[in-house]
Amino acid sequence: ARGVLMTGKYPHKSGLRINDQRLPVGQQTLGTELSAAGYTTAFVGKWHLDGGIREPGFVPKERRHGFQWWAANQCRHDYFDTWYFRDTPEPIRMDQYEPITLTDVAIEFLREHADEPFCLVVGYSPPHHPYLAPPEYMAQYPPEDIKLRPNFVPGTVVGGRNPHEIGPEHLAGYYAAITCIDDQVGRLMATLDELGI
Repeated sequence: ARGVLMTGKYPHKSGLRINDQRLPVGQQTLGTELSAAGYTTAFVGKWHLDGGIREPGFVPKERRHGFQWWAANQCRHDYFDTWYFRDTPEPIRMDQYEPITLTDVAIEFLREHADEPFCLVVGYSPPHHPYLAPPEYMAQYPPEDIKLRPNFVPGTVVGGRNPHEIGPEHLAGYYAAITCIDDQVGRLMATLDELGI
């Protein structure tokens, strides 16, 4: 899905048919096209287009596909113990839930580039297994209050490479992660309003 959004091409045309494949260098992307048109291009978050080993997750400049301003990692699903990279392979640790830190960084970009044409892509990782969010969001969805569909089968297992059972506690975490991300998108929109862009 990330490859489709980045290239505008079906997976069989972009060269990305499954997870953990590398987007071929030279492929036209949102970043290459807007960069060539004079936009400052920025990517913040989960890249997941560099193939191979996911961690530590540094992506060199030549494989960022036109994105000039960078605060990202390849792919990591430990949302309370993670990091991102700028232009060096030195990880920058996040001290809170990943989407909140990524939004802080995206807002930093907005403030620095408000007076020029830009394209900012923010790639959040959640909601994704493990389904977790900060306690104030988890508290909004007590598992015992989650209404399951009548056709739900207890013990259902999902996830190809990392199979896991799902139940009310997972749905609670899923909903909590979505609510947190809604709030983060709200923060981005409020910053755009504040900056008049």
